[in-house]
Amino acid sequence: MMTHSKMMKYIKEELQLSQEQKQSLIQLAGKNSDKYSSLMSWIWALTSFKAEDFVERSLFEKKEFVRTLMNSLNNPRSYNIFVELSEILLGSFAAFLELILSRSRKENHQQAKALMVELLLRLCEAPLAGSLPEDYLPGLHHEDELIRCKTALFLYSHYGRTALASMVSEVFKINCPLSLLFCKTICHFVQLHPEISWAEDLEKLKRSDGAATQTWAITDARQVLIKEMEGSLSRDQFLMLNPPAEESQDQVFPESLAPSVTLTSKKDSIGVRLERFEKITSSMMGG
Repeated sequence: MMTHSKMMKYIKEELQLSQEQKQSLIQLAGKNSDKYSSLMSWIWALTSFKAEDFVERSLFEKKEFVRTLMNSLNNPRSYNIFVELSEILLGSFAAFLELILSRSRKENHQQAKALMVELLLRLCEAPLAGSLPEDYLPGLHHEDELIRCKTALFLYSHYGRTALASMVSEVFKINCPLSLLFCKTICHFVQLHPEISWAEDLEKLKRSDGAATQTWAITDARQVLIKEMEGSLSRDQFLMLNPPAEESQDQVFPESLAPSVTLTSKKDSIGVRLERFEKITSSMMGG
């Protein structure tokens, strides 16, 4: 149980802060005497997080730091206290957000990076100033499927087509089976951009050493994404076909027959193309 005396002693003697910062912390604690335990946890997490040796900590410690920080988001009051605390310890809440991005970029553990992305997504509705699509890609490796989906939606909502190829590529690097919900989410984004050819990506996938691919090829939901990419490629190749001879503008008809013959020929050609297109689409859906 954290008492008032213990809290004051910790602030005055343990923390390496300026007198002004310590006085601000004492005032913050005085206004929130029922939150001493939470304040202690947040102070510990923030001071550890900003330390230069944070990147050298164990994966377990890093996960605990980030989860402790996320506990500040439980309710509006806790969030407001945490914002004020970050302003005292780091100068501003914006500096805290920049620190998360900096720590994530230096991090080597994929799951620690994924948790930091989750923290950013919880705190920011839009990309942080200076951040790039690749800063959020680790969120696709999160252990929680809903965070993976949230990351994908965040990336597409703010970066659109620019991030799509990177997202698709990252999906095939995830080292665990993926759900149909997540893969269907990525498929939806692929469907929104029929102009993108996935031929090179599919070829790279086939040329990969295959060790990981073979483990999920039969049952993993990534099969759905592969089929969508193949289907998109099939549609793209179909639409790039040269027009049939009867559609050629250079073909000469007798003047009296030209309008009706041309109209009939175009109608027949469109019908043939539509039939082919429907076969491609139906085969994909049926498969």
